Amino acid sequence: MLVRRIPCRANERHGASLVEFCLVIPLYFVIFFGMIDIARGFMVKALLDNAARVGCRTGSLQGKSNADVLASIKSTFAGQGINGTTATITVNGNAVDVSAALSGDIVRVVITVPVGKVTWLPGTGFLTGSLTGTYSVPRA
Repeated sequence: MLVRRIPCRANERHGASLVEFCLVIPLYFVIFFGMIDIARGFMVKALLDNAARVGCRTGSLQGKSNADVLASIKSTFAGQGINGTTATITVNGNAVDVSAALSGDIVRVVITVPVGKVTWLPGTGFLTGSLTGTYSVPRA
């Protein structure tokens, strides 16, 4: 009895699969690394809010000055990999030292950092803007 073999056609698409893969993989990488960078942005935003809260809490205590607030903010960022931050400390909307604040005055700390300083992706010099963390509390 003769058995005739039918050629398998599954192997005939190797070239097409490779071309499709080469067309689609850059899009996947852009989406994947974009999600990582957006998640990093949310993480940095939470860290900025926390540092502003810590600095505001320090500034609301009696006998503390702006130098103490900045030191507490700096210690909060220690080991977080966030550099290039700018802190603005205001009392009732005026940029004065928190040691001059009276009981009940609103102490507000705003911390900003450029997005280019916190991204994990190389070659992202085209990113503009900044992330901001804000917190306000009345003076004790």
